[in-house]
Amino acid sequence: MSRQLANIGLARLLIISALIVLTVLLLTTKYFVLAAVPSILVVASLIMSKQPQIGVYILVFMIPFGAFRKIMVGGVEINLAWIVAGGTFLIFIADRIIHKKSFNDLRNPVSMWLTLFFLVAIVSTWLSPYLAASIKDFKLWIASLLYILLVLALVPKHGFRKTLPKLIILSVAVSTFLGNLDYLFGLSLFTEDHMGGNLTRNVGATIDPNNLSLMIIASMPIIVHGFLYAKRAISKLAYAALLINAVLGIGLTFSRGGFLVFVVISALIVFEFRHFFRVKYIGFILLGISISLTTFVVVMPDSFWQRQTSLTSWEDSSLVRRASYLEVASDAFLERPLFGHGLDSFYQIYAQTQYAKIDKESGKVLGRYAHNSYLEILVGTGIIGLITFLMLLFTALRAFTIAKQRYLKAGMIEEADFIAGLRLFLFATLFYLLIFSETHHKFMLVGLALSQLALRYSTIDLVEKKQHG
Repeated sequence: MSRQLANIGLARLLIISALIVLTVLLLTTKYFVLAAVPSILVVASLIMSKQPQIGVYILVFMIPFGAFRKIMVGGVEINLAWIVAGGTFLIFIADRIIHKKSFNDLRNPVSMWLTLFFLVAIVSTWLSPYLAASIKDFKLWIASLLYILLVLALVPKHGFRKTLPKLIILSVAVSTFLGNLDYLFGLSLFTEDHMGGNLTRNVGATIDPNNLSLMIIASMPIIVHGFLYAKRAISKLAYAALLINAVLGIGLTFSRGGFLVFVVISALIVFEFRHFFRVKYIGFILLGISISLTTFVVVMPDSFWQRQTSLTSWEDSSLVRRASYLEVASDAFLERPLFGHGLDSFYQIYAQTQYAKIDKESGKVLGRYAHNSYLEILVGTGIIGLITFLMLLFTALRAFTIAKQRYLKAGMIEEADFIAGLRLFLFATLFYLLIFSETHHKFMLVGLALSQLALRYSTIDLVEKKQHG
């Protein structure tokens, strides 16, 4: 016992000594403004060593703040998300090794399909004629895998049921509200100009209006579930305000594809929670929908409706480009149908076609992304990679369905509806990826992990119900 205490004391002495030395060294360099970072990291590590799930919560909350995850300190660019993720992962590994914990809890159907997809990605990268771009994207997939593993390993039952859903709602709502406020008051901090300044779009704290639109729509099923099961009137008002903020945010992104996805997901939300729509409430529901639609029509500027109606015109340059994406993807797939051209290769291929444009300032030939994540996967990893990827997504959605059915059979309706909301969260993300290129979108990664947590905790809930029932 005394030897263990001595070892602990020695370890603390070494940590403190290293901390002092590192701080002094930083103070003597041009990066002296970073001198406080080691102390901050040590304090954060001590806190997270006791509650490692905090790291996951921070990562999830940061998702809708892509424009602010990187900061410049002393001329050095620091990616806050990478620091948090790296620290959380090191704490997770240390905890497993020191306490000799098993990694068996990470074995699940999603992990199996992820592993298979990685094997295909390795082959595609090895054979890729665009090796540099492919290796860079492969590194992002490694980070994506670690992201999923952290959520799977560290989020407890309470975090799954309460903390994570609220963090998703809150973070998206804050990012959206900043953009809505900016648009209304013309602050130009959380909006960006398009079409030569003729169109101002809400980007919130993200870096792309379409990405913001995706995240708003994906969060809506969770907001609706919260509204339906809120116990107090003030809570229902809060969720109603969140919905209004979300709908306004979707409109002000001016995303045409996003608006169509919003309509589809809204219909699915109504269908999923249809058992709440009792006959005596139908009149109030129809009245509420009518008021909402009328308000939306009045609030949205004329430029919104002009942009939506442009979808029917084949003279629209955006639609012409999207047609070219399909043509380029088709040709690329036929050239390498099995393992594709390597991860993130569509952009490189498009730059070599007649559709590519030259940057007026740099003279560099520009490619384009496919505006469809599944086309990106098909071109990058071939039909084998796409099938594996789709099986991964199907397995996750099926896991939610299984968990929901378990709760329904046990008569746990609220829990079943919660799982239904999470399933729609993932489905909305995947559906939006049909018109958005982001093959490792963090909402997709979170949804994949949540699907397996749904299986895990539904099993625990049913066992506990039998024990107490």
